[in-house]
Amino acid sequence: MAKFEHGSIAIADSYAKTLLELTEQSGQSEAVAADFGEFDKLLKTDEAFAEFMHSQSVDSETRSKVLEKNFRGRMNDLLLSTIQVVNRKNRCELLELIRERFRLALEDARNEVDVYVTSAIPLTGELRESLREATTSISGKTVRFIEDVKPSILGGLVVQIGDEKLDTSVVTRLQGLNKSLVHRATEEIQKGHAFADATG
Repeated sequence: MAKFEHGSIAIADSYAKTLLELTEQSGQSEAVAADFGEFDKLLKTDEAFAEFMHSQSVDSETRSKVLEKNFRGRMNDLLLSTIQVVNRKNRCELLELIRERFRLALEDARNEVDVYVTSAIPLTGELRESLREATTSISGKTVRFIEDVKPSILGGLVVQIGDEKLDTSVVTRLQGLNKSLVHRATEEIQKGHAFADATG
Protein backbone atom coordinates (compact mmCIF):
# COMPACT_ATOMS: atom_id res chain seq x y z
CA MET A 1 0.00 0.00 0.00
CA ALA A 2 1.13 3.52 -0.78
CA LYS A 3 2.26 5.63 2.15
CA PHE A 4 -0.17 8.26 3.39
CA GLU A 5 0.28 11.32 5.56
CA HIS A 6 -1.21 11.45 9.05
CA GLY A 7 -4.00 13.77 7.89
CA SER A 8 -5.08 11.32 5.20
CA ILE A 9 -5.10 8.46 7.70
CA ALA A 10 -7.31 10.50 10.03
CA ILE A 11 -9.78 11.19 7.21
CA ALA A 12 -9.78 7.52 6.19
CA ASP A 13 -10.36 6.50 9.80
CA SER A 14 -13.38 8.79 9.96
CA TYR A 15 -14.97 7.16 6.92
CA ALA A 16 -14.02 3.66 8.06
CA LYS A 17 -15.41 4.09 11.58
CA THR A 18 -18.65 5.60 10.32
CA LEU A 19 -19.07 2.72 7.89
CA LEU A 20 -18.33 0.20 10.62
CA GLU A 21 -20.90 1.76 12.96
CA LEU A 22 -23.56 1.50 10.25
CA THR A 23 -22.67 -2.05 9.27
CA GLU A 24 -22.50 -3.27 12.87
CA GLN A 25 -25.96 -1.83 13.55
CA SER A 26 -27.38 -3.63 10.54
CA GLY A 27 -25.33 -6.81 10.80
CA GLN A 28 -23.67 -6.25 7.43
CA SER A 29 -20.03 -5.85 8.45
CA GLU A 30 -18.77 -9.13 7.02
CA ALA A 31 -20.64 -8.62 3.73
CA VAL A 32 -19.24 -5.10 3.40
CA ALA A 33 -15.72 -6.32 4.21
CA ALA A 34 -15.97 -8.95 1.46
CA ASP A 35 -17.34 -6.51 -1.13
CA PHE A 36 -14.79 -3.85 -0.18
CA GLY A 37 -12.04 -6.42 -0.64
CA GLU A 38 -13.28 -7.23 -4.15
CA PHE A 39 -13.54 -3.53 -5.01
CA ASP A 40 -10.01 -2.95 -3.73
CA LYS A 41 -8.76 -5.90 -5.79
CA LEU A 42 -10.38 -4.38 -8.89
CA LEU A 43 -8.58 -1.09 -8.26
CA LYS A 44 -5.28 -2.96 -7.97
CA THR A 45 -5.68 -5.18 -11.04
CA ASP A 46 -7.61 -3.05 -13.53
CA GLU A 47 -5.39 -0.11 -14.50
CA ALA A 48 -8.09 1.55 -16.61
CA PHE A 49 -10.60 1.44 -13.77
CA ALA A 50 -8.04 2.70 -11.27
CA GLU A 51 -7.14 5.58 -13.58
CA PHE A 52 -10.83 6.44 -13.99
CA MET A 53 -11.37 6.43 -10.21
CA HIS A 54 -8.26 8.45 -9.39
CA SER A 55 -7.97 10.86 -12.31
CA GLN A 56 -8.50 14.54 -11.53
CA SER A 57 -9.76 15.01 -15.09
CA VAL A 58 -12.87 12.92 -14.38
CA ASP A 59 -15.59 14.91 -12.62
CA SER A 60 -17.38 13.38 -9.65
CA GLU A 61 -20.78 13.37 -11.40
CA THR A 62 -19.48 11.26 -14.27
CA ARG A 63 -17.76 8.92 -11.84
CA SER A 64 -20.94 8.67 -9.74
CA LYS A 65 -23.05 7.60 -12.72
CA VAL A 66 -20.55 4.91 -13.70
CA LEU A 67 -20.42 3.59 -10.14
CA GLU A 68 -24.22 3.43 -9.94
CA LYS A 69 -24.52 1.70 -13.29
CA ASN A 70 -21.85 -0.91 -12.61
CA PHE A 71 -22.16 -1.60 -8.89
CA ARG A 72 -25.68 -0.85 -7.66
CA GLY A 73 -27.28 -4.22 -6.94
CA ARG A 74 -23.93 -5.98 -7.23
CA MET A 75 -22.34 -4.42 -4.16
CA ASN A 76 -23.62 -3.84 -0.63
CA ASP A 77 -25.66 -0.61 -0.65
CA LEU A 78 -23.96 0.81 2.45
CA LEU A 79 -20.56 0.35 0.87
CA LEU A 80 -21.56 1.86 -2.47
CA SER A 81 -23.14 4.83 -0.70
CA THR A 82 -19.92 5.36 1.22
CA ILE A 83 -17.86 5.20 -1.96
CA GLN A 84 -20.22 7.73 -3.51
CA VAL A 85 -19.72 10.10 -0.57
CA VAL A 86 -15.95 9.74 -0.91
CA ASN A 87 -16.32 10.47 -4.62
CA ARG A 88 -18.38 13.62 -4.03
CA LYS A 89 -15.68 14.84 -1.64
CA ASN A 90 -13.07 14.19 -4.36
CA ARG A 91 -11.15 11.77 -2.15
CA CYS A 92 -11.22 8.61 -4.24
CA GLU A 93 -7.45 8.31 -3.89
CA LEU A 94 -8.14 7.35 -0.25
CA LEU A 95 -10.40 4.36 -1.05
CA GLU A 96 -7.58 1.81 -0.64
CA LEU A 97 -6.66 3.33 2.71
CA ILE A 98 -10.30 3.51 3.84
CA ARG A 99 -10.72 -0.16 3.03
CA GLU A 100 -7.62 -1.06 5.04
CA ARG A 101 -8.69 1.06 8.02
CA PHE A 102 -12.16 -0.52 7.87
CA ARG A 103 -10.61 -3.99 7.85
CA LEU A 104 -8.46 -3.17 10.86
CA ALA A 105 -11.38 -1.58 12.74
CA LEU A 106 -13.51 -4.65 12.11
CA GLU A 107 -10.72 -6.93 13.31
CA ASP A 108 -10.43 -4.85 16.46
CA ALA A 109 -14.19 -5.01 17.03
CA ARG A 110 -14.07 -8.79 16.65
CA ASN A 111 -10.86 -9.02 18.70
CA GLU A 112 -9.21 -10.68 15.70
CA VAL A 113 -5.88 -10.22 13.97
CA ASP A 114 -4.32 -11.50 10.74
CA VAL A 115 -1.15 -13.53 11.21
CA TYR A 116 1.06 -13.81 8.14
CA VAL A 117 3.13 -16.99 8.14
CA THR A 118 5.85 -17.62 5.56
CA SER A 119 7.53 -21.02 5.74
CA ALA A 120 9.90 -23.13 3.66
CA ILE A 121 7.38 -25.96 3.49
CA PRO A 122 3.63 -26.26 4.16
CA LEU A 123 2.81 -26.28 7.85
CA THR A 124 1.63 -29.52 9.36
CA GLY A 125 -1.62 -29.49 11.31
CA GLU A 126 0.33 -29.94 14.55
CA LEU A 127 2.74 -27.10 13.81
CA ARG A 128 -0.10 -24.83 12.67
CA GLU A 129 -1.97 -25.45 15.91
CA SER A 130 1.14 -24.80 18.00
CA LEU A 131 1.74 -21.60 16.07
CA ARG A 132 -1.89 -20.60 16.52
CA GLU A 133 -1.63 -21.07 20.29
CA ALA A 134 1.61 -19.08 20.46
CA THR A 135 0.36 -16.16 18.37
CA THR A 136 -2.97 -16.11 20.18
CA SER A 137 -1.11 -15.88 23.49
CA ILE A 138 1.15 -13.12 22.16
CA SER A 139 -1.60 -11.03 20.54
CA GLY A 140 -4.39 -11.74 23.00
CA LYS A 141 -6.71 -12.02 20.00
CA THR A 142 -8.30 -14.65 17.80
CA VAL A 143 -5.85 -15.15 14.95
CA ARG A 144 -6.59 -15.71 11.28
CA PHE A 145 -3.72 -17.33 9.37
CA ILE A 146 -2.56 -16.19 5.94
CA GLU A 147 0.04 -18.71 4.84
CA ASP A 148 2.69 -18.53 2.13
CA VAL A 149 5.26 -21.17 1.18
CA LYS A 150 8.66 -20.01 -0.04
CA PRO A 151 11.31 -22.72 -0.39
CA SER A 152 13.98 -20.00 -0.56
CA ILE A 153 13.73 -19.55 3.22
CA LEU A 154 14.53 -23.22 3.78
CA GLY A 155 14.45 -24.03 7.47
CA GLY A 156 13.02 -20.61 8.26
CA LEU A 157 9.79 -19.37 9.66
CA VAL A 158 8.67 -15.77 9.26
CA VAL A 159 5.68 -14.63 11.31
CA GLN A 160 4.03 -11.22 11.29
CA ILE A 161 1.14 -10.47 13.61
CA GLY A 162 -1.01 -7.80 12.01
CA ASP A 163 1.20 -4.82 11.21
CA GLU A 164 3.51 -5.45 14.14
CA LYS A 165 7.08 -6.55 13.66
CA LEU A 166 8.19 -9.34 15.94
CA ASP A 167 10.35 -8.15 18.80
CA THR A 168 12.93 -10.21 20.70
CA SER A 169 10.45 -11.61 23.20
CA VAL A 170 8.15 -12.81 20.40
CA VAL A 171 11.02 -14.42 18.52
CA THR A 172 12.06 -16.24 21.69
CA ARG A 173 8.56 -17.62 22.21
CA LEU A 174 8.45 -18.85 18.62
CA GLN A 175 11.94 -20.33 18.73
CA GLY A 176 10.69 -23.80 19.59
CA LEU A 177 8.30 -23.73 16.65
CA ASN A 178 11.07 -22.69 14.31
CA LYS A 179 13.24 -25.61 15.46
CA SER A 180 10.31 -27.93 14.78
CA LEU A 181 10.04 -26.59 11.24
CA VAL A 182 13.79 -26.98 10.68
CA HIS A 183 13.57 -30.59 11.85
CA ARG A 184 10.76 -31.37 9.45
CA ALA A 185 12.52 -29.58 6.59
CA THR A 186 15.61 -31.74 7.20
CA GLU A 187 13.48 -34.88 7.06
CA GLU A 188 11.93 -33.73 3.79
CA ILE A 189 15.36 -33.17 2.26
CA GLN A 190 16.49 -36.61 3.32
CA LYS A 191 13.42 -38.12 1.67
CA GLY A 192 14.33 -36.29 -1.52
CA HIS A 193 11.15 -34.24 -1.72
CA ALA A 194 11.09 -31.36 -4.17
CA PHE A 195 10.37 -28.21 -2.25
CA ALA A 196 9.40 -26.32 -5.39
CA ASP A 197 6.30 -28.51 -5.71
CA ALA A 198 5.11 -27.27 -2.34
CA THR A 199 4.42 -23.84 -3.78
CA GLY A 200 1.89 -25.08 -6.30
